[in-house]
Amino acid sequence: MKEIFMRNLKLKILALLLSLLAWIYVHSVSSSAFLIPNLFSKEDTITLNVEYENLEDNLKLVERTDKVEVVIKEQFYNFGHSVIRAYVDLSEIDKKGSYFFEIQIELSEWIRLLDQNPKFASIYVEEVDK
Repeated sequence: MKEIFMRNLKLKILALLLSLLAWIYVHSVSSSAFLIPNLFSKEDTITLNVEYENLEDNLKLVERTDKVEVVIKEQFYNFGHSVIRAYVDLSEIDKKGSYFFEIQIELSEWIRLLDQNPKFASIYVEEVDK
């Protein structure tokens, strides 16, 4: 009986280590929760400035939502520059008034958005005096 366990012991230990590494990798990139903490990713809360794009030249922003707080999860395979940006596209506005637009979050492919507050930007637009 002892011979069965001792035969090819180095290969058995190597197989065990490889299977453990494969399990850790799958756990680190999966979105489902396990009982142990994820060793290869981190969760952060970041406050971003909201950028406003594509507002017509004859209009100006008077009031706006300036900041958004996001909760992100960054995976371990982040080898390069991370992109995290909050913006609102105002191309649909053509006259003065109050508007609500969804705040868009642009993220690198290895970052997941977990939560965002607020989800909508409140803005007030007026016409430019000439």
